[in-house]
Amino acid sequence: MAPVTPLKCFFPRAIPRFGAGCVLIVLFFGRTLLAQTAILPRDAAVREYEAGLQALKRKDFPTAIERLSAALATGHTRPAEGFGTSRYQLEWYDPYYWLGVASMELGDDSQARRYFTLSREGGVIEKRAEYADLLERMRLLDAREAARGPVPSPEPMVVAPTPALVLTPSPVESRRVPTTRPRPTAEAGATAPAPTRPGRPSLIPLIEAIAQARFGDAEVELAKVRAVSPDAAEPELLGAVLFGSRFVLEGSVDPSLLTLAKRSLAAYRRRGGSSRAEEAWLSPALRALLGG
Repeated sequence: MAPVTPLKCFFPRAIPRFGAGCVLIVLFFGRTLLAQTAILPRDAAVREYEAGLQALKRKDFPTAIERLSAALATGHTRPAEGFGTSRYQLEWYDPYYWLGVASMELGDDSQARRYFTLSREGGVIEKRAEYADLLERMRLLDAREAARGPVPSPEPMVVAPTPALVLTPSPVESRRVPTTRPRPTAEAGATAPAPTRPGRPSLIPLIEAIAQARFGDAEVELAKVRAVSPDAAEPELLGAVLFGSRFVLEGSVDPSLLTLAKRSLAAYRRRGGSSRAEEAWLSPALRALLGG
């Protein structure tokens, strides 16, 4: 026979004495204790997490957000390595990173930024290959936010006419055409490029399309610039940014994008492109992806 504890003896006597109020107090404190300690088993979080990853592979981003949020709702909110049980074992558990990816694909930049920040605060993703993708996505989010802000009017160029075709996109510092403007920021879309002389193609539509992740439009604009100035170096740097960013954001599903990015960067260097401009336009993660 199980021993009778003082707690078991107290409640049968207290209920008749204090009435329904005692029952309500017991239920209240019981629910409070459960809320503080009860977390669903890890395999419940793992099942929702894996379902979210499968939805991401199908590009079903709303379902991915629903299932990954369900994984967090189990109470397991900390990113971890070797997460799960002997039956459901994960090498890596980080719902925040994948929620950021799904939110960004749906155009919810503010939520994506919040989730990426939570992922970094978890201290696990820095050890993963996906960390480079997170940094690149954060850079693109910054570029999009800057592109949505007011664009200052460019100052006129103080240069003498020259027969050579020179394109000077922000933040590239042209070696051939000095300007009176201060050096722009390094983010795509943060500052309007220097104006081009009559008859020369403008790089502004190309830069804006890249900053807003309108990759189809960006490829069209890049083709226009290349057709007018086939020997210019600067468009090739933008081509490396375009194809490299698209390769990263689309989950590396199209290897040809990486090949195009590497070819564009090689053409930029072969044509004497500025190394300082290359460092300004390409994030460290993207430069490493393209071969340094």
